[in-house]
Amino acid sequence: MQTGVCNLLSRAVLWTMAMIMLTGGFTGCSYLPFMKSDKSQVKRVKTLWQSGEQYVAIEKQDRQPGGIEKANEHISEISVDRLRSAFASIDFRPAEADKSRAMFNDDELRILSEYVAEGLALAGPDEDVTFVVIGHHVAALGFLKQRMVTTGRVFCQDGQINIIFGDVHRELTETMGVPEDRRLNPFLPGSREGNPEKKLGGILIPKKDGEIFAKMREDWLIFPLKAETVSVPTAAQEGGEGAEVSKTAPAATGKENAQVPEVRSSAPAASREKTAPAAKKSVEERLIILNELRNKKLINEDEYRVKRLDILNDL
Repeated sequence: MQTGVCNLLSRAVLWTMAMIMLTGGFTGCSYLPFMKSDKSQVKRVKTLWQSGEQYVAIEKQDRQPGGIEKANEHISEISVDRLRSAFASIDFRPAEADKSRAMFNDDELRILSEYVAEGLALAGPDEDVTFVVIGHHVAALGFLKQRMVTTGRVFCQDGQINIIFGDVHRELTETMGVPEDRRLNPFLPGSREGNPEKKLGGILIPKKDGEIFAKMREDWLIFPLKAETVSVPTAAQEGGEGAEVSKTAPAATGKENAQVPEVRSSAPAASREKTAPAAKKSVEERLIILNELRNKKLINEDEYRVKRLDILNDL
């Protein structure tokens, strides 16, 4: 009799333990920032810095459009100042706002510039640097600062720094003091394939007197490895709707005979020499012609602004 009872109890205990393991353990399964949502396996990640839900890490390169594999350029040394200059040159203007704001605050810039530089130096040709940072920023329709998360993916190709954003200034919410469930609202870095259903909720624009950058997509920015500072009037300053620097047109730096090298959007391009015309028109004539070209829609607004700066720098 006692043997039968023991056998039944043993079976009950084994059955209970099996059910606990299948349903995620005694306290439920909590996801790490780097864990896949399907629980199949943990990503290959080298954590460089972590604080709560924030992190900077090296992880395997994500899938590329069309299944094409393209190795990243290994940067053995990249300065902290170089990356800080790039990150600090980005402004974000929410869709419902009429003013832009800095993408990153000082604390975020310090963390990203230091640890992303370390990550790019350590990453292999099939690895990217990903990040999640949380900072306090003023909400679009208010005056109080709120906790907002920004995520991204960084890698180098063709002599350029690529930054693909996932979340941009997404407000973090709490329900009755309980933070968001990360299984329902995961922090995902940007991807090469992109996500047409995920919107930035605004536009990324260059900061005045900051670096010039190109865009592969609205969420994908490109900086040359060598920093070039240029004053670029944004749409908010000129009263326009959008502000995106041309990917191909060189911009004037304001220094005599100085030019910004062309920013490449894919493969390295051959160097082009810019020769002066034999009979140069006056500045006034050139501005009139440029304005006519824009009115006839022969050039877009970005090309107009870049060329206008080029002409005014000849004064």
